[in-house]
Amino acid sequence: MAALLEAQAGVARTSQLRQLGLRRSSLNERLADGEWQLVGPSVVVANPGPLTAEQREWATVAAAGPDAALGGLSAAAHHGLKGFDDGQIHVIVTRGTRPRRNPLPVVIHESRRFDARADVDPARPLPMTRLERSVLDAAVWSKRARQAGARVVAAVQQKLTTAAALGDELGRLGEVRHREFMLSLLADVAGGPEALGTVDLTRLCRQYSLPKPRNIEVLTDQAGRRRFLEAELTSRRGKSWLVEIDAAAHLIVGRYWSDDEPPDDLIVTGDSVLYVPSVDFYLNEIAVMTQLHRIIDD
Repeated sequence: MAALLEAQAGVARTSQLRQLGLRRSSLNERLADGEWQLVGPSVVVANPGPLTAEQREWATVAAAGPDAALGGLSAAAHHGLKGFDDGQIHVIVTRGTRPRRNPLPVVIHESRRFDARADVDPARPLPMTRLERSVLDAAVWSKRARQAGARVVAAVQQKLTTAAALGDELGRLGEVRHREFMLSLLADVAGGPEALGTVDLTRLCRQYSLPKPRNIEVLTDQAGRRRFLEAELTSRRGKSWLVEIDAAAHLIVGRYWSDDEPPDDLIVTGDSVLYVPSVDFYLNEIAVMTQLHRIIDD
């Protein structure tokens, strides 16, 4: 019992303690003496004071059942993802599970695709989903695609994983929320042959009555990854603009991505250069082309 409590930050389910031979009367004595405390109806913490952050997570997962795991943003933070703490404890369980009451601030996510044997990281003492699954769950559980994109690309930018690994995991998850958007974004971040493949600037200019772009070229970075799509547009007054569509998503961790709504100005205007993050063609095509039309016409 001592070994179990040490391994689980002093937290255990009452069923675990009974399996180790602790009698109900002994448990009640420790609770009555204030040596231990109950968290909800089925979880014991072997100290009387306030719970540590680690104990809160252990208690939350323990209360959700033997096959529950820390997931989403909570698990991703343990794997090193920074900048996305929402103050909640996210726990994933199999669809149909009915966790018992828990007084801690927990968000329970039921998933048809969750398999504790395959999805839980075996290297972690606290049950939590693996890195890629954690990041993608955090993205899928986002209400808005922009938030989903921030979480996925931040994991790559912070060098926790790769776009390829996330793409493979996304393929395993199947049809989930924001799937097509995340696939396009991951292709852009990876800079592979699919990068910018869905941004058909010629078609969009024709559709929105803009001049036909010239000298369209996909540029690569020093590592040979496809990063930018460049094209020239000439206004009816004869002014030429260089349109640069950025596939690297370099604004991913800043304010641009943290907002629920996109910024008012999707296009950054330089001296005869217009910069557009590729993500806005995926999420805000009409707004981008309307703004581009206004700039070109002016």
